[in-house]
Amino acid sequence: MPTYEYRCESCRHLFTLKQSFTAEGVANCPQCQGQSHRVIRAPVAVIFKGRGWSTYGYEASRDYFGLRQELREVQQRQERKVGSAEWKEDREEQERTKWEGAQESANEREFWRQKAVEFGDMTPEQADAFRETDLTDKPLEKTLDPTKLVNPKGEPIVGPPPP
Repeated sequence: MPTYEYRCESCRHLFTLKQSFTAEGVANCPQCQGQSHRVIRAPVAVIFKGRGWSTYGYEASRDYFGLRQELREVQQRQERKVGSAEWKEDREEQERTKWEGAQESANEREFWRQKAVEFGDMTPEQADAFRETDLTDKPLEKTLDPTKLVNPKGEPIVGPPPP
């Protein structure tokens, strides 16, 4: 016979009871003799059996979608490609574009630095300081001394107020 859990409505006592499948879901509490109802828990574990649910043996080793074969073919192509002229060209192209991209971003930074100086947003000294800090991983605030930043008129931009 299965074992069921019951909870008393009045004293909230939790107890177990063995009953048949056809028994009613109501029982008396052993502590206060109050009315108790069956507690519904999460569903029980289900074990799937049969060929479709096998995780080991012949069925698990089958390649239903051809993925294992495709993986083998890709690996073989890669092995043939390494060391070939095509592989070397690909590597050279990757290296060249990597450095071209870095040079383009350096040129762009320099362009905007010059524009800031032209429009009077920065002095050449500030722009040089900015250029040096822009290439590091440190935030700008931590690398520049705020008391030394001045506008084109020589007045401090950040720092203590002018006397």
